[in-house]
Amino acid sequence: MRAITSFVVVALALGLAGCTSKTPASQPQGGIDGETRPTAGPIKSNGSSIPENLTDADYAEALRLTSNCMAKSNVELVNRGLNPVNGHEAILTYRSASVPGDKVFEIARVCRATHLDAVEAGFREQHPALMAPELMKAISKCLTDKGISLTGQEKNSQDLTDVVPKNRRLDLLDCVHDNGRKMYPALPITFP
Repeated sequence: MRAITSFVVVALALGLAGCTSKTPASQPQGGIDGETRPTAGPIKSNGSSIPENLTDADYAEALRLTSNCMAKSNVELVNRGLNPVNGHEAILTYRSASVPGDKVFEIARVCRATHLDAVEAGFREQHPALMAPELMKAISKCLTDKGISLTGQEKNSQDLTDVVPKNRRLDLLDCVHDNGRKMYPALPITFP
């Protein structure tokens, strides 16, 4: 089965498992089972304006429409969940047993541009990035064990980057990646 995976920016923990069920808020993102991810970033919206006051239902509907669009071309959309580092990025995997990989990605590009991209951009702007609480706790402990003072108010990657001195950024990266790999061994851990 061919699979193409793309990082997708989202702000809420809604998603699809297969094509129809929602993933729980605690489920992190993942790029597992040897699936490949294109190196390009998220696909830009086709100049669509960003909807205001987006709700969980808006995002769920956009994912449903994208999944249905892809299914019409024999491509399955699978949401692997949210990135535990920022809670904004989910990895959507596009799979098809009958469609070549480059065509799968083109189908995904068209369906996303039509149904999902503007909603994702809106969520990114309208909702704050939040690290998974258990990961933040582990990273905070790691940093304080290394003698780095925190405020205790850190909730996301930007908060950590702001509070950790520039000359200690390698310690920050070590704590993020080491704890991320321990807690989410099947997931790629990314940090700004």
